[in-house]
Amino acid sequence: MDTDYHDDLMHETDEVRYTEGDCNQLAQAIHEATGWLVSAILDECNCGHVFVTMPDGHVLDVCGVSTLGEMQYTWEDSHTRVEHFKDAHELTSLYGWPIPTPDQHTKRVAAKLLTNL
Repeated sequence: MDTDYHDDLMHETDEVRYTEGDCNQLAQAIHEATGWLVSAILDECNCGHVFVTMPDGHVLDVCGVSTLGEMQYTWEDSHTRVEHFKDAHELTSLYGWPIPTPDQHTKRVAAKLLTNL
């Protein structure tokens, strides 16, 4: 149970969780709530980060809203292109990952991000 999480802000460990492994789950949760495209920064063999692209072209992940250029700069060390997908399931099928099923905490984080827009 998330009793140590505050209603007015996300827990500091959320940034770690959703930038170091579960970003596809968060992107899927946001996609399910909004219908926005799931996007990923990729190279030939790997996925660096998964996020959503908003209708105005900005992008959203656990760190909040940024421009696509800012997102690319953050992840540029080893990932060279951005691709857009109808949802995270389409992306994960390319890499053979399990289909992302956002847990209740991930859905709450997604809702909080959307509320703060």
